[in-house]
Amino acid sequence: MKCLLSCFAAALICTRAGAAIIGVSGGVTLLPTPPAGPTSLLSPPFAFAWDEQQNISVTSLSMDMGAGPWVAPPAAPTTYTGLISSHMIHWTTDHSGISASGSVQFNGPIIGVIFDGTRLAMSDPVCGLPPTVYLSGHPGRLLDIGSTVRILPGTLDTLHFDFISSSPAHEFTEVRVITAVPAPGAMALLGAGGLVAARRLRR
Repeated sequence: MKCLLSCFAAALICTRAGAAIIGVSGGVTLLPTPPAGPTSLLSPPFAFAWDEQQNISVTSLSMDMGAGPWVAPPAAPTTYTGLISSHMIHWTTDHSGISASGSVQFNGPIIGVIFDGTRLAMSDPVCGLPPTVYLSGHPGRLLDIGSTVRILPGTLDTLHFDFISSSPAHEFTEVRVITAVPAPGAMALLGAGGLVAARRLRR
């Protein structure tokens, strides 16, 4: 009976789970929950990463880049329709000449990223997660000159970044990462398979 209950619970978890951040390295700190208040309150020198909305359906979500591998900029704008999970990488700068480099790994492949200020503002209401307050429309919300983000061949679930502040007017960088969500049907079948296996063990 305990085995049956455990497998049933696992099935529920599988059907609800999103594509979360599972690891970070370098100059980035993983936040277990979204920050309260404006993202601009997060302090350098480290970047910060957190999960936003999970398992949401989007239609024609405007992105700066699609699936990798690639190095950006330049941007190659595209759109996506389907089920996604969203995540944010934020870096606040307090003066020019500072930088941060690191990587963020997810438990699902990256569908695309958004780093243009206009596209970020458009996606905030859909992908953002309260109580975080995003500075939508702020002119300093962009990739500064010399900053790059990239997805390498063979690691399509990991985003690498090199952020640099080359101008005193540049205040912060934000990159929204859009990842795939495992098909609910497939995850439900996986849970059902566990229940069948448990029944057989009881016999």
